[in-house]
Amino acid sequence: MRLINVNKKYYAFIFPIIFTSLILTFLFYSISIKEIINAFQTIPFNLILLGFIFHLSAYFFRTLTFWIFLKEERISFFNLLNAHFIHNFYMQIIPANLGELSFPVILKKKISMAKTLSVLFLSRISLLILSIIIFLFCTLYIFNIKFIFQIQKIPHILITLGTLLILIILVIKFKPIILKMKYFTKVVKIIESLRAYSVKIKEPRRLIELIGYSLFTLLALTLYYWMILKGVNIHLNLLEVFYVSTIGIAFLLLPIKSVAGFGTIEGGWVIGLMLLNISKTQAIKAGFAIHLYALANVFILFIFGMLYFLLKRRMKEKS
Repeated sequence: MRLINVNKKYYAFIFPIIFTSLILTFLFYSISIKEIINAFQTIPFNLILLGFIFHLSAYFFRTLTFWIFLKEERISFFNLLNAHFIHNFYMQIIPANLGELSFPVILKKKISMAKTLSVLFLSRISLLILSIIIFLFCTLYIFNIKFIFQIQKIPHILITLGTLLILIILVIKFKPIILKMKYFTKVVKIIESLRAYSVKIKEPRRLIELIGYSLFTLLALTLYYWMILKGVNIHLNLLEVFYVSTIGIAFLLLPIKSVAGFGTIEGGWVIGLMLLNISKTQAIKAGFAIHLYALANVFILFIFGMLYFLLKRRMKEKS
């Protein structure tokens, strides 16, 4: 039994590396590293800076979806924002959504983990439902409903329906990863908190706030993608950018793992952009640019969040 457990641990560590290597090898077969570096160098600094501001704005609005509920716990918005900086870094790096654990752990001295997980769950669900609605609208806008009857559009139909199916399944089956872990034995408290917050959503003011902040989160992320795409000379409108980015998100939700999303994120963007008649070479460049700049932003904000809590701890020790 112990041997099996050890093998599982090695499998969980080695398989993502192998999978990532295979996808990256396939991508680099179509484009050289030098071409990708050249593409990075051609992106104007003002677009990179604007992209960072929009990415930061997405953090800000996402934190507001938490604060709608958690402000009653007497925690400052700035505390929540910095916890989200750290939380999202682990979400990007650690596979299988285990990075979700970081958010309740960071805040456990101020808020019970059951409450934090419930709010995190509701925030994710609201974003997913809105993503599905906007994705459907984008599909009809981009392709027109007549495209369903065109034989040459079968790949577009299959990928669109596949993306939609994955998102819907996730909404139906989505459960906090915490519920599956032995560490959290008091599942009843999580369920009770979830029910309590779900009742609060029925209040018109909270519901409007949740929908509004979630929409602004999606808009800020779409504007980040838009800036980087413009930087690599791909000019799409916002609805087209959202359509492609949603395909990339759905690609990540498939039961496959890679290291820090490398390969899977690029693959999702390549598929989505090629559906809009962008060349494969340009699509690969864009996929790497969007992913690497996002990781750079995530890392910068992670450092900021860590410094914030470190300085706060030292100030408490001195006082």
